[in-house]
Amino acid sequence: MLIIQAGTPDFIPMMEETTARCEEWGYRYIRFGLDKTADLDGDMPPCTFKPGIIARGLKEAGPGDLCLWLDADAIPVQPLDELTYGLYDVVVTLREPQEIGRTNPITNYLNAGVIGIRCNDAGRAFVARWQQTTPACGNDQLALNRLVGGDWTDHYWRQAYNRDFPIALGAIVRILPAIRWNCWHFPPPVEADVKILHFKRGFRSLNGPDWWRRVLEAQNNGH
Repeated sequence: MLIIQAGTPDFIPMMEETTARCEEWGYRYIRFGLDKTADLDGDMPPCTFKPGIIARGLKEAGPGDLCLWLDADAIPVQPLDELTYGLYDVVVTLREPQEIGRTNPITNYLNAGVIGIRCNDAGRAFVARWQQTTPACGNDQLALNRLVGGDWTDHYWRQAYNRDFPIALGAIVRILPAIRWNCWHFPPPVEADVKILHFKRGFRSLNGPDWWRRVLEAQNNGH
């Protein structure tokens, strides 16, 4: 598995935490630097650079490897080997059932903070189409939702957890529950089977710059 992240200098402490965990678990890790002009400000950053960085990361992955993007403020708290099994080409995370359809099209369904791409033809084709679609949508997450779900209804989304779907791009997509694989529900403790915690900007702003460290400590201690 190859883990990819990118962030401005203020995210370095969080990315270093992920680096250490990747070293412990035997995952390759690549970090790309972003300057202060990157579109990271605001409650809902467009992050239009993301598909392009993932495409660069895929060039460093071995054939068939899973290339896993984590936002700079997302930190794995348990090994992620489970993600490498299966025949899917793309892995995405879906919000909780009660959140589906209750906000706006960008945040209704999939969250782009955690996304896995297989280093194969289907995976690369998916990223290329995502990269083409994102400028027109003005947001990487909205483009991702349109590529995966198209015209799915809210009911169809709610039936999609832990299932594989062939999509028009020729890729097989696995849809995983965000509560386990891209969890931003706090305060701690979170459920014991959570794999990745996502410390979003709003939580950090409310609780202070070191708040995420306290969450990790509580998670590691099991309380």
